[in-house]
Amino acid sequence: MAKGVASALQGWRKTAKLCSFSEVNDSMLMWSHYSEDHRGFCIEYDLEALNEQHPFRRSLFPIIYSQRLYDLTPFAEKLVAKERAEFTPLLPMLAALHKFEGWL
Repeated sequence: MAKGVASALQGWRKTAKLCSFSEVNDSMLMWSHYSEDHRGFCIEYDLEALNEQHPFRRSLFPIIYSQRLYDLTPFAEKLVAKERAEFTPLLPMLAALHKFEGWL
């Protein structure tokens, strides 16, 4: 992997933070995976109270639910291709925004 690409990925890892929010508070699937076997607790946030231009709100992205896994092949190809200028470290975020529709 080229130094520039590795450096870009390391920079992205240091600055990107992932957090998951849901509008559903009673999903058995989520409780079993995210709350230590149903022993956790739920905190409610009213994000609508924040102005649309608020930095926190502008950093929220909706999840894309699908039957198929997100294909990272184009991302991997850009890492090894001669046209590395087309590489953007934001591409992994697309994978993070995709979930299996069973999580709905």
